[in-house]
Amino acid sequence: MADDPAQGAGAVVTRSEPLWRPGNSACAGCGMSLGLQWLDQALHGGMLTLVVPACCAVATPGAFPDSAYGVPAVGSTFASSPAVATGVSRVHELNDEPDPTICWAGDGGTYDIGMATLSAAAERNEDVIYVCYDNEIYGNTGGQRSSATPAGARTTTTPAGKPEPKKDVMAIMAAHGVPYAATLSLAHHDDFMRKLAVAQTTRGFRFLLLLSPCPAGWKSEPADTVELSRLAVACGVFPLYEVFNGRRYRINARADGTPLEDYLARQKRFAGVAFDVEAARTATKEKWARLEALAANFPTTDVSVTGDAGHLWLRVLVEDRPSVLARVAGQVSRRGVNIETVVVRHLPDRAHTYITLGVDADEATAERVARGIARLDAVVDVEPFVGECPEPQAEQEPKAEMRPDPDTPPTVR
Repeated sequence: MADDPAQGAGAVVTRSEPLWRPGNSACAGCGMSLGLQWLDQALHGGMLTLVVPACCAVATPGAFPDSAYGVPAVGSTFASSPAVATGVSRVHELNDEPDPTICWAGDGGTYDIGMATLSAAAERNEDVIYVCYDNEIYGNTGGQRSSATPAGARTTTTPAGKPEPKKDVMAIMAAHGVPYAATLSLAHHDDFMRKLAVAQTTRGFRFLLLLSPCPAGWKSEPADTVELSRLAVACGVFPLYEVFNGRRYRINARADGTPLEDYLARQKRFAGVAFDVEAARTATKEKWARLEALAANFPTTDVSVTGDAGHLWLRVLVEDRPSVLARVAGQVSRRGVNIETVVVRHLPDRAHTYITLGVDADEATAERVARGIARLDAVVDVEPFVGECPEPQAEQEPKAEMRPDPDTPPTVR
């Protein structure tokens, strides 16, 4: 699995196999399965430890030694994945291992059975990335309702449609004041990758909510999974937004006027019940009114990746190696500096990448951070400055003379 497992403390371990290998038993069109593949892309081949509670993600890969997971994965009880992840993360810290600890849990283990340990880990601000792939049912045990199931949906335990509305777990995480919380869509790849980059460059508890269509539970066509994700965002049912430290909000995509009926029509779970479309439409409008008010009254300091005229940035040119983003972020966070924006641009040579970080620091602190980053062996160049976010010229490849030999230290400008 690891290319060099005997590298010692502090070394970055890479892997040659995908995170989610062939041979798993996930259903066709499974949103969870696609989400794992996108998570793999976002990690760029870096090692991680997965902690997975009882859910489809622990049943479909199979058992060791033939598991479909290409990374270390710990299966926990339904309620305990955040507690187990806490232990794993603490061991990584003691061993000076930069590999992230990621919980990959369904809505049953997040909204319901695991809520106590989720809340506890969030309150302690454990250094864990928690991803809830939300298929809005207990998909692994027969398709029963969860508190993530939307009002009106048929499940095996609500054959006439669920009367209660869906729990707002993002509001619960924001109330905990976690450093970063965000929603993810399988129809918005660039947004997904950017948010995973922010999560990797943030320390503390990070919560990501992925809408994960389930053809078996939603009674939808496997080929419609991505389209359902797109429609959920377009009609406003599933907003894409971020919350920083529980206080600052940024909306990433707004509803475009797509009728709610377009989303509902592709799912038979809403058919054959007395579903109140007008009530659903009103609830969606009310949810958006609240979100728009929060974003307007408590905006992020970096309203867009272009930033404001006085924002401070670090532009880092790195060799495209596994886990390099996490290592750069580690140099920033260990100096007590918050990262507010991450922009990643891969260069055409496929060997180098520009990482641009918007940081909450003064110029003197930024210079110290830059010197720390420059000591990393994968770093070619570091440039701190005040102003608008630099847009790396993707068509330009790094010049060979920037680092003429391996013993030449990187430049801090």
